[in-house]
Amino acid sequence: MNAGMVAAGSHRRIFSADVRPVLIMALVILAIGCTNKSSPAQGAPATDYLQGISSPGCLTAESIDNSIPAPQLYMSMVSCINEEKYEQATLLYSLAGTYSWFDALRVGGDEAAKAHSRLLFEALQKVDRHRQQAFWSKANAQLRNSQRRNLVCRQIEAKGMPSYSPDYLNASVTSQLEADGPLMDKATMWHKARQGYLHCKTDVLVIP
Repeated sequence: MNAGMVAAGSHRRIFSADVRPVLIMALVILAIGCTNKSSPAQGAPATDYLQGISSPGCLTAESIDNSIPAPQLYMSMVSCINEEKYEQATLLYSLAGTYSWFDALRVGGDEAAKAHSRLLFEALQKVDRHRQQAFWSKANAQLRNSQRRNLVCRQIEAKGMPSYSPDYLNASVTSQLEADGPLMDKATMWHKARQGYLHCKTDVLVIP
């Protein structure tokens, strides 16, 4: 079986579940709580994708474009949460998750898929417990409301698919992409990322 087929199978295993983004966040917050109460893990540390990544500040919807990589979007989300600007943080959370999902699809393999979840975990570790819970409550209310979620979906669609190279993924992962090429065309990956992460209706018209 060639590497492309293995990676395709990995995507089916990891991305096929119909999981709402608010549930993902709740599980991550729970995992952070368990991690904080446990003793330090033994063995090699997990990759720290946000190490050395500076925050561009709490970005507004107007100041975001598709050249900003997922790690910077997550760091901006952290800034917004710390400033208690939860609506802006929810947009950044939604866009960063969609972009990192797209990156995992275009790179391929289990490691790239795990990075998608790891980024959110690392980001929320930078926020105190009180603000984690407040953010989850606000994001939950916004994204569980179909009209408000559709607005977020339209904003993400208007930004467009990422224009950056996923260099934040380590060399062994990105070299696999160079060797095998993408598993599907970019339009299909963008469709899957939006539909898979936020359950966006991909036939929704973008309103300028």
